[in-house]
Amino acid sequence: MRAEFNMIGLMVGMALVGLCVAGFMIFATEGAELYGVTYSNESVEAYNQIQELNDQSQELQDEITSVGERTGVLDVIGSIFSSGYAAALTQINSVRIFNIMLDTGLNQAGLDSRYSTIIKSTLITLLLAAIVSVFLLYILKVRG
Repeated sequence: MRAEFNMIGLMVGMALVGLCVAGFMIFATEGAELYGVTYSNESVEAYNQIQELNDQSQELQDEITSVGERTGVLDVIGSIFSSGYAAALTQINSVRIFNIMLDTGLNQAGLDSRYSTIIKSTLITLLLAAIVSVFLLYILKVRG
């Protein structure tokens, strides 16, 4: 049996994910009210760094779309390499932001530094395993 994409499955999946997120948010909100949790501007600022990454991605997209407007061959090649370099920097920045957000979340949870290091290492390992498995599935699908 082969898995195929269909719109009904996508809609059901989106609805289930939305319900899970809504349930978690209700749980988190009730817990914050019950235990009197407050957030400082410093903790919120760590989570707002995603907007910075989004702005960089938008600038990169605008730069890449202007590559075709160049006239000379060397201009096009130079633009492609500079856009590739900018994309690599955006990737590195996204990993940095992920690290900052993870540190902030673990610090807010009030865990001992030993446990937060173990949790952080586990989450990073799971993320890398997911990325590698997607690449392997793609490579095997292309060859198969």
